[in-house]
Amino acid sequence: MVETKTYSEETPNESFGINGDVQVGGRNFHIQTSFVLDTNQIICSVFDGGRLIVKKIKELHSTEPSENVNKEVELYHQEISACIQFLFAIADKIKAVQHPLSHNRLGLIFLKNNFFEEAIEQFELAIRIESDNAEFYLNLGNVYVAQGIYAKAVDQYKIGIEKGPEYADLHNYLGLVLSKQGKYLDSIEQFREAIQINKQYHEAYFNLGLILLESTERDLRDSRLPAPSDRLSEAAKRFRKAMQLSRLYNRKHIKQGLRYIEEKQSRNAFDEFLLARDNNIVDSAHDYENDFFLRFLFGGRDDEEQLVDEFVKKLIELIKQNPEFADLHNNLGVAYLIQGRNLLLRAMEEFRQALKINPQFAKADKNLRLVENDGRGFLILLRALLK
Repeated sequence: MVETKTYSEETPNESFGINGDVQVGGRNFHIQTSFVLDTNQIICSVFDGGRLIVKKIKELHSTEPSENVNKEVELYHQEISACIQFLFAIADKIKAVQHPLSHNRLGLIFLKNNFFEEAIEQFELAIRIESDNAEFYLNLGNVYVAQGIYAKAVDQYKIGIEKGPEYADLHNYLGLVLSKQGKYLDSIEQFREAIQINKQYHEAYFNLGLILLESTERDLRDSRLPAPSDRLSEAAKRFRKAMQLSRLYNRKHIKQGLRYIEEKQSRNAFDEFLLARDNNIVDSAHDYENDFFLRFLFGGRDDEEQLVDEFVKKLIELIKQNPEFADLHNNLGVAYLIQGRNLLLRAMEEFRQALKINPQFAKADKNLRLVENDGRGFLILLRALLK
């Protein structure tokens, strides 16, 4: 892994900038990081062979002296460079141990950062090891959607449904890609199937509302679909249900969209509902979760306890913003168990230290034996949860 950096001169809109190359995994990535005065943002762009892969933005919330801004730019540049190096290093480690869940997590991070080839490789490795896991086909299909290869995405979603017919997410995402192909009736059926499987699936309700609206604009004469007025009426019902089930949706935009539906202005309603959806909390939660578990399992960090403590604090913060997000509570439970493991190991070390000081200390000897025997089951439980 090699990184080289050059520093740019001041320009009208940028007070400080860094250009660097990261050579990793047989690839060379060019990274440009700069501070933009007009927006008070640090922008980091990653290029592969001249093609922009991903752009990262960091907001500066206060006016800083120029030397502090320059330091922030350099630190952010180093952070993104280190992240790329970490991802490829982790890929080598996971390939050696063949851990399908970790392949899947890494694939999701690669996908999030538009490393499509690497994401496909990770999901295919996961499938090769655990071919019956429907989630892996879902995520592989999502890569093809991101690339605009809809036919391949449909194939992966359908294989996933064969493996896990009760996996509502697969029906939801299949509905989305079918709508991109203009297959509205098939799309609507998939969303309804997702809702049938999971009556609390707010995203499927919301997506069904969107497609019902869009279809009134695109397929007015399709006799297989309900009448446009019926579709508008059902769309309003679905949006109200989604708003009832989740706080992720902006109430102001939902209510305005519903008013447009009443006025039969489906195009305006559609645009308004697009503004109502905000998946930032959910996306950031998944990103943070995947990054944590990969670093915890393969990062080899000396400050492991600090890593876990930071994860717990972040999860508590995210739960306050979105308490009905079940994955957050599940991950917090696992994080608490990891903290328990750390405390258990520390307790064992203290008992050993007591015996080192006084080898005849019967109480410490008894405590150590009890913890070693009973703690073994706890550690087996934790390993099972992390598989």
